[in-house]
Amino acid sequence: MIVLDQVTKYLVRGMGDGEVIHVIGDFLRIVHVENSGAAFGMLAGSRRFLLIFPALIVAGAIYFLSRDLGSDLKGKLTKTALALIASGGIGNMIDRFLYGHVTDMISFSIFPPVFNVADIAVTCGCGLLVFCLIYFNNDEKQEAAASADDRGEARTQEDRAEAAVQDEKTEAAKQDGDPEADERDNNSEAAVQYGDSEAAAQDEKTEAAKQDGDPEADESEGR
Repeated sequence: MIVLDQVTKYLVRGMGDGEVIHVIGDFLRIVHVENSGAAFGMLAGSRRFLLIFPALIVAGAIYFLSRDLGSDLKGKLTKTALALIASGGIGNMIDRFLYGHVTDMISFSIFPPVFNVADIAVTCGCGLLVFCLIYFNNDEKQEAAASADDRGEARTQEDRAEAAVQDEKTEAAKQDGDPEADERDNNSEAAVQYGDSEAAAQDEKTEAAKQDGDPEADESEGR
């Protein structure tokens, strides 16, 4: 990308003053413009800033490129985005160091600023990087949620398996005549019978109160 950028700029510098090449009529033209600003002509005249800031961006892109970003789709797209940003930034930095300005040449009638190959690389790299951050971040959140659901389901299955094993142990103990197993069953049955007795007694009290005309009994019956 750096080589392509520098070759196109070299060819355009050989054009005469005011010379225009009509590629697609007035819609797409090749012109020679010396840009002292940033991409698309922004920040014209801020030379020191335009030397330091792009250098920091390029250094950051190269740093992350040197790290292991993975071999999956996310890693490959992220590397591509960083490579485009770094190469485009280096291409324009070469112009600023050598000539004090950047050579632009591509002009669209529907897009007034004139730009170059390096600007295209930086813009595409930034767009691809934003896409990676948004798309794959949402994908990771969905995978985390699915993983949590799987862990919950696995935990439920483990609990069911433990309960089944416990029931089998209790049944085996009962068959072996384990008095503790019988006692646990008797306690459970007694608790159920006790609860039924309490409910029957409460029903009798409520019925007696109703016969006596107690309004609270009617309210209790309603509940």
